[in-house]
Amino acid sequence: MTSDTDDPLAHDFGAGTLDRALEIVRFLRIHCSWDKDQTHESLIPHLL
Repeated sequence: MTSDTDDPLAHDFGAGTLDRALEIVRFLRIHCSWDKDQTHESLIPHLL
């Protein structure tokens, strides 16, 4: 048995959700040294 919370379409991804995700990306690029050091090549092993 599954619940509504297991269904990604049941979640409220309101208009501000993408804006919040972009804020987090910007914050990490400024404040996280690990994030700053990443390149496309360094991330390849972590891709699905």
